Amino acid sequence: MNDQAASVRAAVLTAAETLGIQAFPVPRLGEDDALIRVEVCGLGGSDVTQYLGKLRPSSTVYPVILGHVFVGTVEAVGPRAARRWRVAPGDRVVTEAIVPCWACSLCVSGHYSLCDAGEDLLRYGLISADREPSLWGGFAELVYVPRGALLHKVSPAAPLDALALANSIASGIRWGGDLPAFKAGEVGLVLGPGQRGLATALAMMRAGADKVIITGRSSDAHKLEVAKRWGVDVAVDVDAEDVVDVVRHVTGGAMADVVVEASAVATQPVTDAIKAVRKDGRIVLIGLKRGEPIPGLVTDELIYKGVTVIGAMAANYSSFERACRLIERDGDLITQANTHTFGLDQVERAIHTLAGDVPGADAIGVSVEPGRA
Repeated sequence: MNDQAASVRAAVLTAAETLGIQAFPVPRLGEDDALIRVEVCGLGGSDVTQYLGKLRPSSTVYPVILGHVFVGTVEAVGPRAARRWRVAPGDRVVTEAIVPCWACSLCVSGHYSLCDAGEDLLRYGLISADREPSLWGGFAELVYVPRGALLHKVSPAAPLDALALANSIASGIRWGGDLPAFKAGEVGLVLGPGQRGLATALAMMRAGADKVIITGRSSDAHKLEVAKRWGVDVAVDVDAEDVVDVVRHVTGGAMADVVVEASAVATQPVTDAIKAVRKDGRIVLIGLKRGEPIPGLVTDELIYKGVTVIGAMAANYSSFERACRLIERDGDLITQANTHTFGLDQVERAIHTLAGDVPGADAIGVSVEPGRA
C-alpha cells in the first residue's frame, strides 16, 4: 500500500438519521487478510431502513459504516490470502456481503448465505466501527477483508454503474433461474420492478424464456420502461390493469410457469402470485413484508394446484460468478438501471434519492463512488 495513505475516510452512521465522515487508521495486514479500495458501492432498500433506524433490534448497531454491496481493487493482500483468493494487488473484485463461519452445518453443506453463526456472523454494513479494524462497510475509501470472505474477480473493463448492481444481478440469477429451475420456453412473471425484480426478469430472459411479464405501479413507469428496453415482453401497470387477467390473456389461460414475488412491503402481490401461477408451477418469495401477515391468503389453492413455494434470501457463489460474467458481457445494458451516482460526501443524499424523497429523481439503482469528487 502507498505510504501516503495515513488515514481512511468513511461515512459513519452514529444514530438514526445521523451520518458523517470520519477518518480511521489504515489497518495493518497479516498473512490471511486484505484491503480493498472501493470503486463503487451500491445501495439497497436495507440501507434506507438502516439509516432510518428501522432495522430489527438485533441488527441495529452504532457507530457503523454502511454499505454491503461493494466493488473495488485489491490495495494490499497477505501472502496466504493471495494464494487462497488467487488475487494480487490491482485486481478488481466483487465482495460478497457476508463472511460466513465455514463451520456450521449450513456453511459446510453449501448454504453459507444462511450461516448459523449468530452474533459471530460478519455482515458488511452491520458491524460496529468500534470493532477493529473498523473498516467494515462499503461507504469508505478502503474496506478490510478477513479470512473467510468471498471475492470474485471481474474485468477492469466492466462498467462501474453495472457493477454497482452485482448483488442484484447475482440474486436475480439465483431467484429467477436456479431456485425454480427455470427452463427455456417457460413463462416467467416478476411481481415488482425494483433492482432485484429487473435482475430476475433479465435472468429469465437469458435462460431462454418464452415470455417474461413484469409488474409495477404507475409510479414505477421509469422502471417498467427499463424493463421493456431490456426485452421484457409485457410490462403491467397494476394501477390500471389486473395482473392475473393479463397473465391469463398472454398465456392463453395456461398461466405462468414461474412467479417471483419481488415486492417489498406490499402484500397483494403474494395473493396475485398464487392466482397467476399454473398448476404444478413454482413461486419464489423474496419480498420482505416487515413481519406483517398476508390479508386474504388462502393456502388451499396452493395445495389444489400442486404449487412449489420457495423462500429465498440471497445469492450464492455460483450466481455471483455468473453475474460477473453477465456484467462483463452486457454491462452497457445493465448500466441503465443504475440511475444515480454520488460521492462519499453525498451518502445521505444518495439514501434519500433511493428512498424516493427527492422529487423527480425516478431512481432505480443508486451507488456511491468513494473516489468521486
